[in-house]
Amino acid sequence: MPVTAPQATAGVSAKAESPRDFRSDGSSPLLSVRDLTVLYQTSIVLEQVRFDVAPGEYVGIVGPNGSGKTTLIKAILGLVELAEGDVRLFGESLSGFSRWDRVGYLPQMTTLPLQRFPATVAEVVSMGLLARKTFPKRLSKADEEAVDRALSLVGVSSLRSRFIGRLSGGQRQRVFLARALVSEPELLVLDEPVTALDPDGREQFYQTVERLNRQLGTSVLLVSHDSATIGKYASKILYLDRKVVFFGAFGEFCGSEEVTRYLGGAFQHLVCRQHHHHESHA
Repeated sequence: MPVTAPQATAGVSAKAESPRDFRSDGSSPLLSVRDLTVLYQTSIVLEQVRFDVAPGEYVGIVGPNGSGKTTLIKAILGLVELAEGDVRLFGESLSGFSRWDRVGYLPQMTTLPLQRFPATVAEVVSMGLLARKTFPKRLSKADEEAVDRALSLVGVSSLRSRFIGRLSGGQRQRVFLARALVSEPELLVLDEPVTALDPDGREQFYQTVERLNRQLGTSVLLVSHDSATIGKYASKILYLDRKVVFFGAFGEFCGSEEVTRYLGGAFQHLVCRQHHHHESHA
């Protein structure tokens, strides 16, 4: 059953439950978020957010502008301070978690001018390995093979020796995805990865991430402003508006009375109609 949160509208939160210990048999959450609250100065950005992600799940995080989606990602990765609550990755609290090679992160698309950036595609991808090495930072033969595998996974092997600044936006974003994948993470975290891409580029990117999830079993957290499209690919939807409004399968989102009460039936119907349109043209 999906988690539809009455507290999202009523302002009442349930008591925290103790997160289960992570076990390699996949029966426990890979990511567990409990009663997470984040403040910006004195303003509440996120309040009492709670959900689990199981191994192999693909969760699309959606919601209006200013709803806290990027803040949630940063909180999960330990990049912003928590006012309250707990985040556990692979059964470990953030304060004690050190295996960041198990997590791949692609932040929002950079607006930096890369046309003159003097690095090849292979060099950019290898940065995902070098960042975790101690001095002297050198690539081994195994590292070079990992770079080749990551490029192949996202379909840009032919661009290996090209300069990153000479690529199209869609090609460049797939290279950055390869960099996030080069350490072969179990959890892939993507923040608005298709915002600057054209429709064809967006579709190709979504299909690449879907393939990684289905064929390799990589768990995915993907932030998107497009509820209808992400519903085509994700196994679950988390609708966020400072609090969790809904968490469950997309089909259950379309039939949820809680979502109807919170968002209004017209918006809910529009999102679900667009989703069915996307599916019929897939």
